This record gives sequence, structure tokens and C-alpha cells, in this order.
Amino acid sequence: MASRIDLAPWLLVLLLGSGCPGTTSLDDTTTSDTTGGSGSGGSSTSGSTGADDTAGSTTGSSDDGSSGGPGCELPPVDEAVVDMLYVYGTGIGPGSNQVAVGSETALSLAWIDAGFPAEVDACVEWSVDPIEGVSIDPQGVLSVGEAVPDGTVITVTADLEQGRRLIVAQLEVYVPLDSPILGLWTEVEQLPCDGSPAFVPDPVIGELVFDDTGEFSVTWTPFEVYYDYWGTFTHDPGTGALSLTVTGGNYVPPDVDGEGTATVMDGQLVLQDVWLGGAQAPVTPPACGHVFE
Repeated sequence: MASRIDLAPWLLVLLLGSGCPGTTSLDDTTTSDTTGGSGSGGSSTSGSTGADDTAGSTTGSSDDGSSGGPGCELPPVDEAVVDMLYVYGTGIGPGSNQVAVGSETALSLAWIDAGFPAEVDACVEWSVDPIEGVSIDPQGVLSVGEAVPDGTVITVTADLEQGRRLIVAQLEVYVPLDSPILGLWTEVEQLPCDGSPAFVPDPVIGELVFDDTGEFSVTWTPFEVYYDYWGTFTHDPGTGALSLTVTGGNYVPPDVDGEGTATVMDGQLVLQDVWLGGAQAPVTPPACGHVFE
């Protein structure tokens, strides 16, 4: 991130009437926003200001014209979206702030457009507060070493257009789960409680997602970023034991039973003695298990 010692050449460029697109006048206010949260929770913001907020951080700068630094030639970001920008990457954004050990994550700036993240090309100088095993390069690729402890909080700062806005994200390091049930699944059958043959339910669960963070979500009719409900899970691949804990949702069925087993065989995920609940307008009766593909 640009520090106070960079102000003299920056001011000289202004006086000469040229410089990096997006450079702001001395009358502009440098703002700093901090976003956080975990799992499916929300995000928080604080109004801390000034370039000294990230003093001592490790920076990634470049003069290649494609990222932050004096050589950046990208046009200024549209004023209409500047205040809506946040740090974005796989698994990172509003309501999600986790990054895996031993991972590399490409970060960028984005805003929510019609329910979806819309990335922007911008002059950004990236930095991280010093943590052993953590670094970020000029293009915003965040590297987290295998030895970084679980639960470590990484503070990433994106300096947009040499101080036009400072966007801060606090990311929590986690150790990814290793389980065959991870991924996105679609329901194909349900298992009756009386042991009779499986049947195709109406409606089916369109998305059951198990994430390596230990979180899950259930959605009957997927639409943009909507989920019916979500929570945390534990799974023992050896015994198949599965435990689901619902932590929130837009629609949470009153009859969810999250204790049972989960096994994967021949490309199918079978939940036995687990009931994810009835849909809002079910046609078929409740059951005692699910089959997903």
C-alpha cells in the first residue's frame, strides 16, 4: 500500500498535469473499510481512515500497468460502484471470510450486481499484515503456507488507485476437511421409513452442498445466491456417521433430523436415517433418507 513517503512524487505528477489514471486530488478523503464474518453470517464495517491503518504491512506492487503502483494504466473505477467494492475470491466475499492452509487464492475487487459478484479491473496495490508463511503478490494472489496455524486471521488491504479508497478484508485460516461427501449434490430419490422401494420425490432438493469448511446448505429451488437453510456438519468417513446442525436459513423445515449416516458409492450419496425436511409445498410424504447424485 502507498505510504506517506510516496506523496511527494505523486503531488509532482499532479502539478505536471499527468499521471496514473484514477489518481485523486488532495481534497479527496482516503477511507478504509473492514469486512469480516464467518460461515453464512453477515459482514461488518468500520470507519477507520488514513494510510497509516496498515503500516508495517507486506505489499505487492508492480509497474507492469496491470496492477497497483505508479505504472498502472487502467482507467478509474466508476464512481457509482467505488463504495460498493469488496475483496473477492473463491470462498471470499460478503458473509464468507475463510481461506485454506496450503492454498493460493486469486483476489480481486468486486461488487454485487443483480445478485452476482461483478469483478472490476482496477489499479490496486495489495498488502497483508506480516504473518510468517503468508504473502500476496502484485496481482493479488494470496499464498498461505502449510504451517500457518488454524484460526489465524489475515488482514488484506487493497489500496484502490493510490488512496482513493482502502478496502480491508480479514480472512480466517482453516484446515480443509477431507471427506467423500464434499461437493454439490442433487436429490434423485428418497428412502421410505417402512423399507419399501425408493421413490422420486416431488419436489426434489436441487442443491445439497457440503463444503470443506465444515458447512452445508440445502436448497430445493436454486436461484442466484438464495439458500433455503444452512449450518455445520461433522462426518466420519470410516463409520459414515453424519451430524448436521442447522444455524440459519430463509426456510427451515420444522422436521429436520440431522443424525444418521452418509456414504458414497458408485457416484451416489446416500443419507440414511437423515431427513432434510419437507419442502414448502410437498407433494410426496416425508421419508427417512435421501439419495443424491
